[in-house]
Amino acid sequence: MLLESAEQGERYKLVLDKVNHAACPGIASVLQRISHHIEIVGDSGAATVVKGNGIDYNAVVARAACSRGDVNSFSFVAG
Repeated sequence: MLLESAEQGERYKLVLDKVNHAACPGIASVLQRISHHIEIVGDSGAATVVKGNGIDYNAVVARAACSRGDVNSFSFVAG
């Protein structure tokens, strides 16, 4: 887990690594309420934006972005 300042201190970024697929999309669904931007990186290494500028959160997209096992990384920007 990593918590850092983002967007020149106006927001914060929370990164969760090694998240199990069983947490998809539940963890993103809960935190999307306070997040402006969410990315999920599965075992392919490609980041999928599941919420951001012009992208409304969709649990089906979040679930599809996750890979089986403890290999997923979530990035939430909120504040």
